[in-house]
Amino acid sequence: MTKLLTKLKLGNDTLGEMYVGMMAYGLLCQLPGFFLGDFALTYSVSLWIGVVLSAASLYHMYVTLDRGLDLPQKQASKKIFTGYITRYVLFTIVLVISAFLPITHPLVVFEGYFALKVSAFLQPFTHRFMNMLKKER
Repeated sequence: MTKLLTKLKLGNDTLGEMYVGMMAYGLLCQLPGFFLGDFALTYSVSLWIGVVLSAASLYHMYVTLDRGLDLPQKQASKKIFTGYITRYVLFTIVLVISAFLPITHPLVVFEGYFALKVSAFLQPFTHRFMNMLKKER
């Protein structure tokens, strides 16, 4: 279990805790997908595309903020804003592509991408859970 916790720690505990929250959200959202019949494969593929995209966005946000906060104020705000725009342009491109592919559905991709928001709200709970696993009360 400690090897898994070490792999999840990518330089920051909060990042790993948010990834755990994303996976929990993805697994919870996957449950109804088992009962969707013909739409189940499309649902699963779309959901996990969104979850993976949200994980990539989280890492990009972490790197952008880490680098941006070391810069002077004007450069930092420009760097952070550019990172924000980059993430949402990429998300828009993925949504448009998913609208045209027969194996994906854009609303379900959005549902998967929502893992980023949900994991941010779950982070205090995942923090306690991870500390409990590490025996650091």
